[in-house]
Amino acid sequence: MRADHNLFRGAGRSIWVVAHAFGLILLLFGFYFTVLEPPKTAISDWESLIFYTSGGWMLLSGLSLFLISLANLWRTQGLYTMKLPQDTGKRHE
Repeated sequence: MRADHNLFRGAGRSIWVVAHAFGLILLLFGFYFTVLEPPKTAISDWESLIFYTSGGWMLLSGLSLFLISLANLWRTQGLYTMKLPQDTGKRHE
C-alpha cells in the first residue's frame, strides 16, 4: 500500500508534462503540414492557410496547448527547476 501511495504522489503535475509534450508534437506536425508540405489547393492568404487546413488547426491547437501547459508548469514548478538554498543570515567564519 505504501509503494502505491509513493508511486502516484506526483500524478497531479504529470498530466501537465504529458500535455506539454503533446502540444509540442502537435505544433511540429502542424508546422510540417502547413509550411513544409502545404496543401495542393491554391491558398490566397495566411488566414485561409491557418483556418481552412488541418495543418493550420494542428498548429494552432499545438501552440495553445504548449503555452497553457508551459504557463501551468511555470506556475507550479517555478521558472527554474533547481532551487537555490536560502540565505539564513548567519555567517560562517
